[in-house]
Amino acid sequence: MEIIKIRENDISDHFLDGFHHIQKWTKQYRRKDNALELFETSKIRSWSDEKRIWIASYLKDTIENGGIVLGAFEGEVLVGFAAIDGAVRGNVGRYINLSTLFVD
Repeated sequence: MEIIKIRENDISDHFLDGFHHIQKWTKQYRRKDNALELFETSKIRSWSDEKRIWIASYLKDTIENGGIVLGAFEGEVLVGFAAIDGAVRGNVGRYINLSTLFVD
């Protein structure tokens, strides 16, 4: 596996076409009587083509605004990525936001 800094011109609308993001969960916390209770559930969420395009655009905007995008590759295949936005935060300016982290 290789971690590569992604450049703005590396990202097109189709940057995430081969990235298979699927979330499956069987339990979910819900508020009941002013407390959180764990319930059984069965949910699956995956990205549409429109969502992939939106995320690619968000990653590009992150780079344009001084942030960094890193991609994890197995050969030529993108298997994970993370974005760190460009704004330094905190009262002493020591924190930056990990805005995106996904693994396929």
